[in-house]
Amino acid sequence: GWLGGEVHYIDKDDKMMLSGDIRMDDFVYEGTSLGNWEMSGAYLPGDKNDHYVDGFILHNNKQIAYVSGLYQAEEQGAEDLTGDMELSEFPLYIINPFVPEKMVEFSGCMNGTLAMSGNPMKPVMNGTLGMDSVVMALPDMSLRFRFDDKPVQMVDSRMTFEDYSIYAQGKSPFIVNGYVDMADLEKMSMDIRMK
Repeated sequence: GWLGGEVHYIDKDDKMMLSGDIRMDDFVYEGTSLGNWEMSGAYLPGDKNDHYVDGFILHNNKQIAYVSGLYQAEEQGAEDLTGDMELSEFPLYIINPFVPEKMVEFSGCMNGTLAMSGNPMKPVMNGTLGMDSVVMALPDMSLRFRFDDKPVQMVDSRMTFEDYSIYAQGKSPFIVNGYVDMADLEKMSMDIRMK
């Protein structure tokens, strides 16, 4: 493949501004073609000890991810983070060459939005995550699982599954109910039931 990039750095009035672009064409890893990738981003300092970031990722000339955020370092050590992320047909097959011995293989795409706010160590997250024709295969066990296309909601850092279907062989799915609580990223908890 081919790798290229550029970075722009501006130092003005004791403030640093940074923008960059990296492009990978015909990217291949472990024998798997991962296509063409472009990542662009910008960092801008604010006037009140705040910091802005903005960026996006293109795959084969189509935007698949966008992020933007604001970090505010307050006096007395307090911090505040506000950010948004959007996934649009994010291809999951890109995970495959990074899985040792091809124990798991993914296909399909992921879509969704996620908003974060609050303390960077314990952010409050809200949004929706959806699968689009996602299949997880375990080749050594001859198993394939197809995930429901129904979006999963995250409210106040709790991702909730309500009658979420995971299909194996046949037409009768496993039904998942419960939650994964990410309110404290160091002590995540979950209560999941499957029938």
